[in-house]
Amino acid sequence: MDKKYIILLLIVLFILFKILLNATETTMSIDSKSPNGAVKIPAEVLANTSSNDKFSNILKSNKKVIFINGPECPALNMFQFLVENELRERKISKNYKVLLDTNPKGTIGVSCSNGSKKCLHNYLLQNCYETKVCVIHPLKKEIFIIDGDPNVIADRALILKDW
Repeated sequence: MDKKYIILLLIVLFILFKILLNATETTMSIDSKSPNGAVKIPAEVLANTSSNDKFSNILKSNKKVIFINGPECPALNMFQFLVENELRERKISKNYKVLLDTNPKGTIGVSCSNGSKKCLHNYLLQNCYETKVCVIHPLKKEIFIIDGDPNVIADRALILKDW
């Protein structure tokens, strides 16, 4: 190979390595899973989340929070309605608060109020988008990711009711 191509390849690999390193800094680790499959929210994320940050109120909720995030569109609003309806039908809506956030993909990396990029806001945007819905247990500081339709989400919420 030509020397220029080798250098270019090394630069591209270095950039990919840096991107992967940054992308995995606040994502979930297998070691932190609880027996039900939920994952502890990283201590660094909790430490970097102040009361001024978007979604910080989730950590103070007296209910588990089902976090739905995606691009603003009628389908996302319908998805929220269907999840809430399924929770009501299963008589578990009193255990959950459904939170919808519309956020265009690619806005991950929003600064936290302390200037960090590792607060709950970014953590949720990284882990809960479109078909991946997160159930957050505020008291345990755990998160459970569900990938599926409203029936699957409500079924899992029923199982997690006493979590």
